[in-house]
Amino acid sequence: DALPISGGIFMNKKNNCGFFNLDEMELENDCLSPKECMNYLYIGKSTFYKLVHSGELPAFRIGKLWRVPKSSLQAFIHRNM
Repeated sequence: DALPISGGIFMNKKNNCGFFNLDEMELENDCLSPKECMNYLYIGKSTFYKLVHSGELPAFRIGKLWRVPKSSLQAFIHRNM
């Protein structure tokens, strides 16, 4: 089951407890790939890039690769809950 959080974006119910903790995610660093963000938010590629290009979800590029700081994703979810 997924819960709507904003503009057709859904979040997994088990992560919606009033508290959001990305530290539970097994990551080697403090940044997420687009695919990790899309899987976590239950959104598609076009929605992910729309959020990034609009500035709603802060991200940066390293060469051709996009990365989203965990803190940016956490702030995005808190703003849209």
